[in-house]
Amino acid sequence: GNGVHGLFGGCEDLKEEKYIPTNFQKRIFLIMKQFPDNIAYNITKCIFINEQLDLHKLKEALTAIIVEQEMLRSVFVNDSSGVYRKIIPIDKFDLNIDYFDFLCLKNKISIEEDKCRFYKFNLEKGPLLFVKVFKIGNQKYQIIVGVHHIIFDGWSAFVFLEELRKKYYGFGEGLNLKDRKTVEKWGKLEHDMFDKEDVKWLSSFMPCRKL
Repeated sequence: GNGVHGLFGGCEDLKEEKYIPTNFQKRIFLIMKQFPDNIAYNITKCIFINEQLDLHKLKEALTAIIVEQEMLRSVFVNDSSGVYRKIIPIDKFDLNIDYFDFLCLKNKISIEEDKCRFYKFNLEKGPLLFVKVFKIGNQKYQIIVGVHHIIFDGWSAFVFLEELRKKYYGFGEGLNLKDRKTVEKWGKLEHDMFDKEDVKWLSSFMPCRKL
């Protein structure tokens, strides 16, 4: 498929390790076990691209973030010792970027958006992140990123998308004015696709403690 699996050549084969989840994560896990069809914890963001999109560069940028942020490779398991968080080794993590060309099929965009809205995450198998790319016009694209709230919050999603844009262009942390304008031109960051709540920035991902 169009997954990032196979883009990790030369990366260290990390061992699977157990981590103590936060009380918040435990609560969500137990709720989802009782109500597996619950979509209330789905976080879905989108960004619109108004220039030619390089899908390979997008995959590389996404891969770089997944390598850096192990929370994105997390799954949650419940056994005799209780609920714990496990990190999928980078060489075993498989995330597809689903690409759809809707240039002549604009009426089907809403169908795929509904699939994003009602996406069912498997907390024990993962991945708890999905990415879809819609071509909606000549050099116009819509990227949809879905993440489960157990590893993300609304603030983190905006940080993720901003970092994705920076890595897509190959920029580091320190953007000069010219670079910043280029990144801003790359796409318009939107609020939640299905929620009008205001979202602020978060400087880091959810902390964790190792077992």
